[in-house]
Amino acid sequence: MSEKAKDNKRILIVDDNISIHNDFRRILFPEKSTLIENKADNLFDSFMDVETIPLTSGYDYEVDFADQGESAFKILKEKLNNKKPYALIFIDVRMPPGWDGIKTLYKIFEIDPDIQAVICSAYSDYSFFDLKEKFGLTDRILFLKKPFDSHEVLQLAASLTRKWNLAKENKTNLIRLEEELIYRSNIENQLVQAQKMESIGQIAGGLAHDFNNILSGILGASTMNDIKLKDKVLDVENLSKYNRIIIQSTERATILTNQLFALSRKHDFFPKPMDLCKSILNIIEMGNNIFDKRVEVKNENKHSKCFVDADVNQIEQILLNISINASHSMTIMRKPSENHGGVLSYSLEKIEADEFFVRNHHEAKEGKYWKISISDTGVGMSTKLMTKIFDPFFTTKKDSNGTGLGLSMVYSIIKRHNGFIDVYSEENIGSNFNLYLPAIEDTIIENKEIENDLFHSSGTVLSIDDDEVVLKLSKSILEHHGFTVLTALNGKEAVDIYAKKHSEIAFVLMDMVMPIMSGEQTYTKMKKINPDIKVVLTSGFSQNDRINKILNLGVSAFIQKPYTINELIKVVKKLLTTGV
Repeated sequence: MSEKAKDNKRILIVDDNISIHNDFRRILFPEKSTLIENKADNLFDSFMDVETIPLTSGYDYEVDFADQGESAFKILKEKLNNKKPYALIFIDVRMPPGWDGIKTLYKIFEIDPDIQAVICSAYSDYSFFDLKEKFGLTDRILFLKKPFDSHEVLQLAASLTRKWNLAKENKTNLIRLEEELIYRSNIENQLVQAQKMESIGQIAGGLAHDFNNILSGILGASTMNDIKLKDKVLDVENLSKYNRIIIQSTERATILTNQLFALSRKHDFFPKPMDLCKSILNIIEMGNNIFDKRVEVKNENKHSKCFVDADVNQIEQILLNISINASHSMTIMRKPSENHGGVLSYSLEKIEADEFFVRNHHEAKEGKYWKISISDTGVGMSTKLMTKIFDPFFTTKKDSNGTGLGLSMVYSIIKRHNGFIDVYSEENIGSNFNLYLPAIEDTIIENKEIENDLFHSSGTVLSIDDDEVVLKLSKSILEHHGFTVLTALNGKEAVDIYAKKHSEIAFVLMDMVMPIMSGEQTYTKMKKINPDIKVVLTSGFSQNDRINKILNLGVSAFIQKPYTINELIKVVKKLLTTGV
């Protein structure tokens, strides 16, 4: 630990009467004075009642003197520039012919907001109300009327210099506290991200397996359709069946990809009304893809809407963390000789936290909560282990199957949402995690589907994408709805087309990531040609900082790949009818 900094005991004396300077010297530096000198000056030219101070006082003050306000201001400014501020100033009111003490102090306060001040005067030049109007109500100024004795001066010097040092110490501690809070926040964000990556590692194998199943469905159904068409067997029922398999498989792949994006993406804490019922369904769907097939997943939720004010990504992350742990407790954490598998259950219950509930749950506050219960029939935990599960880096998993960050982050995120957690577990029986989040009133979200199939328009559209398959499909969709479609495989080609035909083009459908010229560069060049250009941006990436940057430049809308016909036409319809 570093040695404590020495207290600032620098004092500035400002008085046009030099004998007052000598009096302050005798009081603040008694070892340099004698009894005879003290009495002589006190009898003839002092405004102070200077008593004899013992020679062993040792106050250790650093004192400077000025006889005019302007010179005092100059001295103080120089000290500030040299990072040697004064803690205290004793200042006279009348100091002809220059600034008086009040004007001097006003100037000094403008450049030094921390200095303490004692106004000294033998006259009533200013009333309390005059000073209040000049400086406002402040604890930085004390008033001392001449003559005053040495003990008053010593007491003021000691207390006000100490006050300055305590204030400085408090300010330094506040800065350190703010730095510590920022540091801890950064560490917490890093731990959250590390835990996310751990979760991705846990589910990567399951996702790869499920993607292969999805691709098998798409490939098989496409091949069957191709065979039927080649054989000129126009069996509409079978063609429709195989097309439905392709669409359903693609939708499953889209859900998995979006969940992976949400899990891996870094983002700020962004709470908004969310439905826990939907999140439970999302986790169950992901679990069905990644958990050991010997784990039976049950949804025992009987509610249709369960709204809380929360960050949906963080809540789904912690639900997934607990679910992965539960799955492991029924599989990889069992002994090889034991039966692997079990039941993983989810339920939701609305709780009214009354006075009795709060007494038994010290982290709760009176009000309504949604309780999310996740229970398993795994290996369970002892009472001793349960006291450690929320400690960072604590894990009961062996063979590097866990870092111990998961439950630590669960606790942190739930606390951040003003919630709390109850855990009950028994060895060889299983565990039950109850997560409580403050409930909000059911939010009615209108989700009226626009009948986009009936939407028909006209005009020319420029579609830009370096993927020929995507380009052909977007062209077909837009042409089906009445548009004439120009296409470009890269930004340079698109800018050339737009330069020639921009007056005919109603809007541009553009990919963000392209060779030769990026989406941002392409948009910037086209906007120079036509400042009123309308652009719908598409990308396989979720809406991140790069996409937000282009949107902030003036791009009209964003749609994430893969998109359905309805999703694309809905955006186009809104763009053409409202302009945004």
